Parts: sequence; C-alpha cells; structure tokens
Amino acid sequence: MTLNQLKTQYAQLCSDIASMAGGVSEDRLTRLHRELDRIDRDLATIRSRAQTAPVLRDIVNTDPPPARGPSPRG
Repeated sequence: MTLNQLKTQYAQLCSDIASMAGGVSEDRLTRLHRELDRIDRDLATIRSRAQTAPVLRDIVNTDPPPARGPSPRG
C-alpha cells in the first residue's frame, strides 16, 4: 500500500470512529481501532524506511575528478 493510500485510509478511519459517538456496536468500534493501529504501524514503518534510505548525495560521488597531467602528443 502506498503512503497516500495509508494516509487516506487512516483519515477515513479516524472520521468513522469520531462519527460513532454513542449508539455504536462495541465490536465494530474495536475492529476500527485495530485497523487504525495496523495502519499506524504501517505508517511508522514507512517513516522509518524513509529516514534510513540513502539519498542521491549518498550515492553519487561528488568528489572532483582526479587532476590529469598533460596528455602526451605523439
């Protein structure tokens, strides 16, 4: 699942839970909270991967090329 899909699903679940004030099935509320917890763990995993993933400057050699002497003409 992509980050945007997780964020959308998380927001939808939060909205569903908030709208269930009063007269709500305890089982349904428990399922929604479990799903919310799972999505929260997935988001934490993605954040962790993003923080530890290499960035372009870590991969690309930014050192200047070695100096060359005059090329012999021959």
